[in-house]
Amino acid sequence: RARARAASGSGRGRQAVAALCLVGLGWTAHGAVASISVNPVATAHAATHYITIAAQTHQQALHSGIDFKPFADAAQSLVTRLASHNPEAAVPIPQLDIGQSPDGLRTVAWDGGVAVQAAYRHGGSDLITLFASEVDRFAVTEPQAERIGNVSVAYWQVGTTVYALCGERPEKEILAHARDARMAWF
Repeated sequence: RARARAASGSGRGRQAVAALCLVGLGWTAHGAVASISVNPVATAHAATHYITIAAQTHQQALHSGIDFKPFADAAQSLVTRLASHNPEAAVPIPQLDIGQSPDGLRTVAWDGGVAVQAAYRHGGSDLITLFASEVDRFAVTEPQAERIGNVSVAYWQVGTTVYALCGERPEKEILAHARDARMAWF
């Protein structure tokens, strides 16, 4: 009987140790995940900020007559572009259904670093711009649209690259172009 009691007692001890290990492992995992979780308020602010910058730079391009450099290296391979230290070459630009390649590019300095703004002439007259920049956080998001002043902005993220497609066309139209561009990646 004493052995049976000792054996059942050590079984309970093992169960208690196993339970403590699981609780400890759970707290360790919780701490690890909590440190990488996304603060929705901070994320919303970051998204709002870059789309505001994209709308402002679109307005500047539209009304200030800013010159874009010709997109002469359209045939350059993606691998070469990604290996470059030049932001115009390093940020991947999706193919849009409004043009095979942008009519021109320029760099834009903003709080998040350096962005590339690509210019497209839709229908020969309407300026549509694509703002693209690298950010610290990885995400894959569906395109969403907002109206900022007179500018419709469709924005999304693929990996660590954020995009904002801007134009004075209706939001639905800009969003449709953004969805086509996003789907081209997959």
